[in-house]
Amino acid sequence: MGKKEYLACLISLVMLCLTACSDNANKTGSEVSSGTSSAEEKDYGYGFDKFGFSRFDVETAESLTYENKTKIVYLTNYDTTFTTTDDDPRIYDEIYIENTVNEYLDKNGYDFYVDFVMNGEFDFKTGELYPNMDVYESMLKNNEQVDIVNTGLGMSALGGYGDTFNLFVERGYLEPLNDYFQTDSGKAFYDGFDGIVWKQTTCADGMIYGKTTDYTLAQPLVLLLNGDVCNEYGVNTDDIQSLEDLEPYLQSLADEGKRGLLLDSTCELYYEMAGFCRYKGVYINAETGLAENIFENEKALKYLKTVYEYSQNGYISNNVDIANDAYICSLSPAMPLYYDSSKIVSSGYLQQEELNGVVGISSSSKNKETAFELLALLNTDEELANIIYNGAEGRNYAVKDGEKYPNKNALPFYDVAATMTNSIIAESNSQDNQSKREDIAICWEHSEVSPFYGLEVSDDLAEKLEKTAAVYDDFYGLFYGDYGEYQSLDEALFAANEQLKAAGIDEVLNELNEQHGKFDKE
Repeated sequence: MGKKEYLACLISLVMLCLTACSDNANKTGSEVSSGTSSAEEKDYGYGFDKFGFSRFDVETAESLTYENKTKIVYLTNYDTTFTTTDDDPRIYDEIYIENTVNEYLDKNGYDFYVDFVMNGEFDFKTGELYPNMDVYESMLKNNEQVDIVNTGLGMSALGGYGDTFNLFVERGYLEPLNDYFQTDSGKAFYDGFDGIVWKQTTCADGMIYGKTTDYTLAQPLVLLLNGDVCNEYGVNTDDIQSLEDLEPYLQSLADEGKRGLLLDSTCELYYEMAGFCRYKGVYINAETGLAENIFENEKALKYLKTVYEYSQNGYISNNVDIANDAYICSLSPAMPLYYDSSKIVSSGYLQQEELNGVVGISSSSKNKETAFELLALLNTDEELANIIYNGAEGRNYAVKDGEKYPNKNALPFYDVAATMTNSIIAESNSQDNQSKREDIAICWEHSEVSPFYGLEVSDDLAEKLEKTAAVYDDFYGLFYGDYGEYQSLDEALFAANEQLKAAGIDEVLNELNEQHGKFDKE
């Protein structure tokens, strides 16, 4: 398997559980180092790529400030401290990037500048949490300025907050953006993203309170091809548009004792192949808009039978094995910013109820209009996006074979999820999908809002749903070719349906559809 395919599989696992001074500038300290005369040669690699870069003197750099300009404070959740270790000594060029951003703003006549406040939410060395929620509240308590805020990841699995966006909204910390979107800059900002992106941050009152940093919460499934193996077996990748198109090549691999199709057991979206989404553990037919037993649906049964046949033929592996070079393809959730997501084979559904890492305007800000102008600019200005995401050639990245390779000794803010800009419009670097713009547009075209999105049910029904959901969870392996104690798909389906009946599936589905019908009419 090629390097990027390895990376793609690893990212899938992490994501499913889990990125010259102007004339009127006043330097508050020593001159920002040019990184040339005192550079110390280091030979660190970055990721899979081995490069030797000069290690820049980022420790003595200090931020520029500007008289007679409005300072905008942006509380980010960017980690420039806690992810670096002695074995992996990443160095972030944060002051240089911030100064370059402000020089750009000054050169282009803007009457404000930005102070990026970095907060790594989790210290990998000590295991301590520093959620953005806590940092933000501490800043308010201390009467510190904060104008733009990232709600943070929350990290509820580690004892932190979950659903940080809605928590920020409930506590009144975010400013509604609807009126701001009526300005010229606001219209450009809004139009730069698909409606499904804004749907995620639109509350019941119709107000939009921020912009998510996860642009694909609705994730279609894609065929992720391994270029090296495709070349070895003479696969014309243009001809591969479905699982069925892979069969002759999978058979060739199977004849050599190799399993060529990866259906990762950690992927929780394989039901999308049948046109379904989920709500509290039960399945919703996106076409009919009704909850139904997926194990009795004709389209779902066709998919399950295909998987069973492939499993019996020795085509399928369920575990990411980096030592195995045989995978010709994996069926994976679309992640267009990270890897090729152009071969879409299902629709994706916006169904996630918890939302983290949303960027909005602090309700405490005394500079809301200016803060929004900056936020809009960070998401629409390509030159500014490149300064933040890629930095400067020769300092923050090197170009090889047409690709930008980040300098581990002077990293820009290239992380897709935490960067302070719009990573879609920034030029791709070696860590990105080189066709991210095109692929994310394709993904948005194949993304829908679940018919049950936003539905709240009674406590009594929620308890019943837990019982049926537990049965579905026990038999989810059927979607990726794991039949457990059962000798065949038919035997497993019979057992699943018997257990669902015992859990009251018919009553649960009828009651759920009834409550959804009332919700739909409201």
